[in-house]
Amino acid sequence: MKLIKKFLGITAVIAVIGFMVLPLTGCPDGGDDTKPTPKPEAGPPPTVDPDTPITSVAINIASPAKGGTPATTATASGTVNFTSAVTWAGALENDKFKGGETYTATVTLTANSGYTFTGLTTATVNNSSLTATENTGGTVKFVYTFSMTLNGTVSFIQILNQPTNKNYTQDDALNITGMVVKIYFLEQGAGESTVPSSLFETYGITTNPANGAKLSVTANNGKPITVTIGDLAAPVNSDNLTVTARTPTADDFIISGTTATYDGTAKSVSITADPAKTSGMGAITVKYDSSTTAPTNAKTSYAVTFDVAGNTNYNAVSGLSKGTLTINKATPVVGNFDISGDGTFNYDGSSKSVTVTAKEIVTGMGTVSVINYEGTIYAGTGKTPYTKTTTAPSEFGTYAVTFNVTDGTNYSAATNLSAGTLNIAITSAANLKTLLEAKDSNTASSPYYVLLAVNALDNIYTYGSSGGALDFYNIKYVNLDLSCSTITSIGDSAFFGCTSLTSITMPNSITGIGRAAFQGCNSLTNVTIPSGVTFIGSGAFADCTKLTSVTFNGLIDTSAPWSDTSGIKYDAFGVGMSSNGVSQSIGDLRDKYSIGGIGTYTRPNGTSMTWTKQ
Repeated sequence: MKLIKKFLGITAVIAVIGFMVLPLTGCPDGGDDTKPTPKPEAGPPPTVDPDTPITSVAINIASPAKGGTPATTATASGTVNFTSAVTWAGALENDKFKGGETYTATVTLTANSGYTFTGLTTATVNNSSLTATENTGGTVKFVYTFSMTLNGTVSFIQILNQPTNKNYTQDDALNITGMVVKIYFLEQGAGESTVPSSLFETYGITTNPANGAKLSVTANNGKPITVTIGDLAAPVNSDNLTVTARTPTADDFIISGTTATYDGTAKSVSITADPAKTSGMGAITVKYDSSTTAPTNAKTSYAVTFDVAGNTNYNAVSGLSKGTLTINKATPVVGNFDISGDGTFNYDGSSKSVTVTAKEIVTGMGTVSVINYEGTIYAGTGKTPYTKTTTAPSEFGTYAVTFNVTDGTNYSAATNLSAGTLNIAITSAANLKTLLEAKDSNTASSPYYVLLAVNALDNIYTYGSSGGALDFYNIKYVNLDLSCSTITSIGDSAFFGCTSLTSITMPNSITGIGRAAFQGCNSLTNVTIPSGVTFIGSGAFADCTKLTSVTFNGLIDTSAPWSDTSGIKYDAFGVGMSSNGVSQSIGDLRDKYSIGGIGTYTRPNGTSMTWTKQ
């Protein structure tokens, strides 16, 4: 028979995951539509899981043939997470395909609820790879143009020659080379056409499985190749195929999770069958250095092997090698250790040390090799550095403690881990008094530096009696550092008339300085007001006739009423009475601070009334 035009027809196979061929017209609801929907209870909105991406699509559209009815859906094999709709471009005759006509099909795929086509750019349509013409995530479109239809109306087809190869192994691709089909037509004198497999697509002949499709024992062994042309002629079957089970190799599998870091828990790799190479693989058993127990301890290389159970499609196999698992050593952190001996201790002349040991639950840690102390000694009339050393300190001062750890089986070596701060200080007024009484007399220009750690200022100074540690008549000039203390306020008259106080360092915990707290401290030369202070009482620094430098680290209200328990009272740095009954003033500091705010303010000498912000 003489063909006027080529015939187009392919029944496309879409393999998303294959078990059976289904028209893509949706799924039955499987339930009773008459049942009422219960009203949801009030509560927070449910968590919405992200849609699952559909990453591959392969579909079949029945090819057009003269007299055939245009397909309205495509078909796919396996679990299908979308529906399809097919529209056609090309002239029809009585809603049937015409001969000698070229037809183009547009297939629109709609994702089922919970799925998305986002990211999908191509699909296999009738065994050809096509690029999507539109993708909204919920839907995606592909356009396929068939070969021109034959002018004759197909009556039936016949297989003249079987394919050369009918014996396969699991996952082999079908090869229909050697198959020859004869087409018979209804029209008088139309004759017959003998078509080799190489021209099947031209004549609109399709096969199921498609040429090149991956074969399996369960789906194809003992079953024929079905040959179809359009939807008019009855399909015909080839001889049955023989598909035998295959023995897997390591290359059929994908491994992940081959690197981890020790944390005391078992680490395992994931080995899965490569979906591009296999389907329906048996159960996998992974081994590490020949053991099925996943390892916990750090090691550069655990040999990873695995066994695969046999099933209909695949033979069992043991001892496949898939590289190694590496569990890296963890980096030690302070939380891995028990630390004792840090904190604040009363000065007694003896050395104070810190102990560092790995926690009982920590295994494979190296040895704590070095504990270092570094800081500042408050000795004599000054502060001196305590250079980093392994010798535990004995003088009162503040010391940063660090330690080193050697390399262990599960943890790497580490240096300079912090073990906190060690403070050796005077922890009570009584101890301070004892300390100062033992000291030689000094002058205001050579004060003793004392680190004082107290929870309250009781009995630090008692005006006009012998109970306090800093009684004015017991002249031992002191530069007092309270930075290790936890006090929150300097109380009313706490250091009133304390002429031996040359300087004081207040802790950041201080929020208030009481009325007359430092009044009459006429050896006090400088003071820093911590950032947390919100209240400075009346006469707090009155009569401090040698005070030439005041630093404000925070903002304090200067407009609060007299009755408020906040702000700087107008006479906090103002008028007071000296011991000889003469009115004294420290000038305009409060007024200058109300304008200048945070910063350091100085005056040239103790008699000047004018302060200047630096």
